[in-house]
Amino acid sequence: MKTHLIRLLTIVIAGLALGFSSCDDDAPPSKVGILVNKSWLVASYEIDGDDALEDCMTDNTLIFFSDGTYSDEIGAIKCEEDESDSEGTWKFKANETILSIIPAGDLESDWKILELTENKLRMSQFVTLLDAEVVVVMEAN
Repeated sequence: MKTHLIRLLTIVIAGLALGFSSCDDDAPPSKVGILVNKSWLVASYEIDGDDALEDCMTDNTLIFFSDGTYSDEIGAIKCEEDESDSEGTWKFKANETILSIIPAGDLESDWKILELTENKLRMSQFVTLLDAEVVVVMEAN
Protein backbone atom coordinates (compact mmCIF):
# COMPACT_ATOMS: atom_id res chain seq x y z
CA MET A 1 0.00 0.00 0.00
CA LYS A 2 2.80 2.41 0.92
CA THR A 3 4.61 1.73 -2.39
CA HIS A 4 1.40 2.28 -4.33
CA LEU A 5 0.86 5.65 -2.56
CA ILE A 6 4.43 6.78 -3.25
CA ARG A 7 4.13 5.79 -6.92
CA LEU A 8 0.80 7.65 -7.19
CA LEU A 9 2.27 10.79 -5.57
CA THR A 10 5.26 10.64 -7.92
CA ILE A 11 2.97 10.46 -10.95
CA VAL A 12 0.82 13.35 -9.69
CA ILE A 13 3.86 15.54 -8.94
CA ALA A 14 5.42 14.75 -12.32
CA GLY A 15 2.13 15.56 -14.06
CA LEU A 16 1.83 18.86 -12.23
CA ALA A 17 5.41 19.77 -13.07
CA LEU A 18 4.81 19.05 -16.76
CA GLY A 19 1.57 21.00 -16.68
CA PHE A 20 3.18 24.06 -15.13
CA SER A 21 6.16 23.97 -17.46
CA SER A 22 3.91 23.81 -20.52
CA CYS A 23 2.18 27.01 -19.35
CA ASP A 24 5.49 28.85 -19.70
CA ASP A 25 5.55 27.96 -23.40
CA ASP A 26 2.18 29.62 -24.03
CA ALA A 27 3.53 33.02 -25.10
CA PRO A 28 0.99 35.41 -26.58
CA PRO A 29 1.04 35.66 -30.37
CA SER A 30 3.23 38.36 -31.88
CA LYS A 31 1.63 41.69 -32.79
CA VAL A 32 3.73 41.89 -35.97
CA GLY A 33 1.08 40.07 -38.03
CA ILE A 34 -1.58 42.53 -36.89
CA LEU A 35 0.49 45.62 -37.68
CA VAL A 36 2.22 44.91 -40.98
CA ASN A 37 1.14 45.20 -44.62
CA LYS A 38 -1.88 47.40 -43.97
CA SER A 39 -2.58 51.00 -44.88
CA TRP A 40 -3.09 52.88 -41.59
CA LEU A 41 -4.94 56.22 -41.67
CA VAL A 42 -5.13 58.74 -38.82
CA ALA A 43 -8.65 58.74 -37.36
CA SER A 44 -8.00 60.77 -34.20
CA TYR A 45 -5.22 63.00 -32.88
CA GLU A 46 -5.43 64.46 -29.37
CA ILE A 47 -3.12 66.65 -27.34
CA ASP A 48 -3.83 66.37 -23.61
CA GLY A 49 -7.33 65.12 -24.44
CA ASP A 50 -8.16 67.98 -26.82
CA ASP A 51 -8.97 67.20 -30.45
CA ALA A 52 -6.09 68.43 -32.62
CA LEU A 53 -6.88 66.51 -35.81
CA GLU A 54 -6.40 68.49 -39.00
CA ASP A 55 -7.76 67.50 -42.43
CA CYS A 56 -4.21 67.28 -43.77
CA MET A 57 -3.49 64.38 -41.37
CA THR A 58 -6.42 62.21 -42.42
CA ASP A 59 -5.26 61.38 -45.95
CA ASN A 60 -1.72 60.28 -45.05
CA THR A 61 -1.06 56.54 -45.33
CA LEU A 62 1.35 54.74 -43.01
CA ILE A 63 2.41 51.20 -43.94
CA PHE A 64 4.61 48.99 -41.75
CA PHE A 65 6.43 46.15 -43.51
CA SER A 66 7.51 42.82 -42.03
CA ASP A 67 11.19 43.55 -42.81
CA GLY A 68 11.18 46.35 -40.20
CA THR A 69 10.74 49.24 -42.62
CA TYR A 70 7.82 51.60 -43.10
CA SER A 71 6.59 54.21 -45.54
CA ASP A 72 4.57 57.32 -44.76
CA GLU A 73 2.83 58.62 -47.86
CA ILE A 74 1.52 62.17 -47.71
CA GLY A 75 -1.92 62.50 -49.22
CA ALA A 76 -3.23 65.25 -51.48
CA ILE A 77 -3.77 67.66 -48.56
CA LYS A 78 -0.44 68.82 -47.14
CA CYS A 79 -0.03 70.29 -43.65
CA GLU A 80 3.08 72.17 -44.83
CA GLU A 81 3.99 73.18 -48.36
CA ASP A 82 7.30 71.27 -48.34
CA GLU A 83 5.88 68.12 -46.71
CA SER A 84 6.84 64.94 -48.56
CA ASP A 85 6.66 61.17 -48.29
CA SER A 86 9.09 59.59 -45.87
CA GLU A 87 10.37 56.19 -44.86
CA GLY A 88 12.36 54.60 -42.12
CA THR A 89 12.45 51.63 -39.81
CA TRP A 90 10.32 50.40 -36.92
CA LYS A 91 10.55 47.81 -34.16
CA PHE A 92 8.70 46.63 -31.11
CA LYS A 93 10.19 47.08 -27.64
CA ALA A 94 9.27 45.96 -24.12
CA ASN A 95 7.41 42.78 -25.09
CA GLU A 96 5.64 44.52 -27.97
CA THR A 97 4.12 47.23 -25.76
CA ILE A 98 6.20 50.02 -27.35
CA LEU A 99 6.28 50.82 -31.07
CA SER A 100 9.56 52.49 -31.93
CA ILE A 101 9.55 54.49 -35.18
CA ILE A 102 12.84 55.69 -36.65
CA PRO A 103 12.46 58.03 -39.66
CA ALA A 104 15.43 57.90 -42.05
CA GLY A 105 18.02 60.42 -40.85
CA ASP A 106 16.02 61.34 -37.74
CA LEU A 107 15.69 60.40 -34.08
CA GLU A 108 13.87 57.36 -32.74
CA SER A 109 10.36 57.99 -31.42
CA ASP A 110 8.80 55.53 -28.95
CA TRP A 111 5.01 55.18 -28.76
CA LYS A 112 3.17 53.25 -26.03
CA ILE A 113 0.65 50.90 -27.62
CA LEU A 114 -2.69 51.39 -25.89
CA GLU A 115 -4.63 49.15 -28.28
CA LEU A 116 -3.76 47.11 -31.35
CA THR A 117 -6.40 45.10 -33.20
CA GLU A 118 -6.83 44.04 -36.81
CA ASN A 119 -8.43 47.41 -37.60
CA LYS A 120 -7.24 49.84 -34.92
CA LEU A 121 -3.93 51.14 -33.57
CA ARG A 122 -4.16 53.47 -30.58
CA MET A 123 -0.87 54.79 -29.19
CA SER A 124 0.42 57.59 -26.99
CA GLN A 125 3.58 59.52 -26.30
CA PHE A 126 4.52 62.34 -23.95
CA VAL A 127 5.96 65.08 -26.17
CA THR A 128 8.36 67.22 -24.18
CA LEU A 129 8.30 70.06 -26.73
CA LEU A 130 4.53 70.36 -26.23
CA ASP A 131 4.66 69.41 -22.55
CA ALA A 132 1.66 67.25 -23.35
CA GLU A 133 0.45 63.69 -23.91
CA VAL A 134 -0.34 62.97 -27.56
CA VAL A 135 -2.74 60.14 -28.41
CA VAL A 136 -3.09 58.98 -32.00
CA VAL A 137 -5.72 56.54 -33.24
CA MET A 138 -5.17 54.95 -36.64
CA GLU A 139 -7.53 52.70 -38.56
CA ALA A 140 -6.60 50.08 -41.14
CA ASN A 141 -7.88 50.94 -44.57
